Amino acid sequence: MVWITTVPPAEATGTLADAYRRQAATLGHPSDFSLLGSLDPNLVAARMDLYRASERCPSALTQRQRRIVAYLTSVLNRTPHCASQVRLKLTHTGVPDTSSATWTRAAMRIWRPLRRPWPATATSSPATPAR
Repeated sequence: MVWITTVPPAEATGTLADAYRRQAATLGHPSDFSLLGSLDPNLVAARMDLYRASERCPSALTQRQRRIVAYLTSVLNRTPHCASQVRLKLTHTGVPDTSSATWTRAAMRIWRPLRRPWPATATSSPATPAR
């Protein structure tokens, strides 16, 4: 049960309805994050614009390669909400969902040894940004 007030797709109008349609064209439905932001339609539209810009910037990689990189980055960043959306987009390009599980296991095997404490000689870390 959702306890946050949201605007369901069937009740959306104007900017919000347009944003929902844009996302549904890619994912099949508006994401949970879009629903959570639905009381601020401009916020939802801005997120869609940001996604569009980041997905369409010039690159030598194919769209599928870019999505694989985005998926693995989301896994390594431990952002399952992002990974799930990219995984859905990958399946729409013909990548079997089982590939995602294989990539996740491989990424975590590679990542684990790299997770060392931040060097003592460093002047800043992700937790303490440089000033």
